[in-house]
Amino acid sequence: QHPLGNPWTSYAVYLLTTILPGILGMMITLLSVFTITREIKRHTSHRWVETANGSVTTAIIGKLLPYTFYFTILGIALNLFMFKIMRWPMNGQFWFQNLALMCYLYAMQATAVTIVGFVPQSKVAISITSLFTVLSISLSGFTYPVDSMYPAFQALSNLAPLRHYYLITVNQTLLGLPIKESLAEIGKLMIFWIVPVFFNPRLKKAFVDYAFPD
Repeated sequence: QHPLGNPWTSYAVYLLTTILPGILGMMITLLSVFTITREIKRHTSHRWVETANGSVTTAIIGKLLPYTFYFTILGIALNLFMFKIMRWPMNGQFWFQNLALMCYLYAMQATAVTIVGFVPQSKVAISITSLFTVLSISLSGFTYPVDSMYPAFQALSNLAPLRHYYLITVNQTLLGLPIKESLAEIGKLMIFWIVPVFFNPRLKKAFVDYAFPD
């Protein structure tokens, strides 16, 4: 373990432990949106859903699972690099930090599905995703305290999975707080997983009926 905080006053410790997962989250979200909307754009999504026995949820999980596996491995490798090779502060539990990263990445994928459910058009969905992921980095609070933002932006920050992952990272890496102090943020990340279910009817219209022209 390291002394609490950042005894080396290294800006990289503060910056990269959030910005690198932020970029990783941006990549997995954009790739997920592109992968789903490409099926709609090419008019192949109806066959895709048919192979999943008509289940939108099964179709999406099957489509995104290879990317989920790849980015999970990449994320864990990133944590190994930062906290084991570079030996940046890790005053909490390393395994829990990896668990939090996985929850965060899956929340970003779920957000991608939500965006497609809201706007099934490829170009618009990718544009919204780009804007959302970039703003998420600013709203996470690692460069400017969320408490000092306007109330509207404070509320908006809760919609950014990176905000919750950032709070867990601070608790585990710098402060070394017990795991129970971060369970609420884990729960908030898991809420993002549920949201796409409410867009299933709209997604099915897009996949099967092509009700939303690209």
